Amino acid sequence: MNTNFKAGIGKGNLILVDATNDNITITLDSCADVIGIPITIKKIDSSTRTVTINPANSETIDSVLTYTIRVQYDICTIVSDGVNWNLI
Repeated sequence: MNTNFKAGIGKGNLILVDATNDNITITLDSCADVIGIPITIKKIDSSTRTVTINPANSETIDSVLTYTIRVQYDICTIVSDGVNWNLI
C-alpha cells in the first residue's frame, strides 16, 4: 500500500506500507466497530518518510492522538477495547 488508507473492519488485519514517495496516513475506523480485532501495520521501505496512524474522532493509541512509524520494518500492532486503541 502506498497511498493514504482507511483501516478497519473488513479491510484486512495486516497492512504493509511503502512510503517511498510520500508520507502516508492510515486512518482507523471507530474503536466501537472493531473491538478485539488486531490490526498490524508495517513500514516496508527504507525512506525517511513516515507512516502516521490516526484514530477516529478523539480516540487514542495508548493515550496519544497519533502514532508514527519512522523506520523500515518497524511494526505497530493495535487492538481496540471499544473506547481507544492499545498497542500490543
